[in-house]
Amino acid sequence: MERKEMMSKLTANQITPDKLIPELLDSVRAAHLAHLDTTSYAKHMALGTYYEDLPGLIDNYVESYIGYYGRCSFSSTASLDYKNIDAVIKSLHDKTMELLKATKEPDLSNLLHEITAFMKQTLYRFTLS
Repeated sequence: MERKEMMSKLTANQITPDKLIPELLDSVRAAHLAHLDTTSYAKHMALGTYYEDLPGLIDNYVESYIGYYGRCSFSSTASLDYKNIDAVIKSLHDKTMELLKATKEPDLSNLLHEITAFMKQTLYRFTLS
């Protein structure tokens, strides 16, 4: 399936890789700022893992996606609010799940599952004291 064909199957309101990837990468920047700002040790450690490990997961997905559909034309995003990092990660988790539902390729689905599981793990780690 060509990229154009796959994109045409998505409705106007659905999240696309072109929109999601810049937001995920921006969440890494926001997480790093939140990591430096938090007074919670558990959150500090969880955010450190998030900003160190998420870029590799994103890169794996994007490179595989490009293997299927060719290069993306990414949309830039506004900066995410690091002061509300929990909500940022929850929102991105939901958007990634939405993209996952529209993904037909098993290997791309698996990579998106890794990203969503990593986000849920991070949110869980925020609750530890």
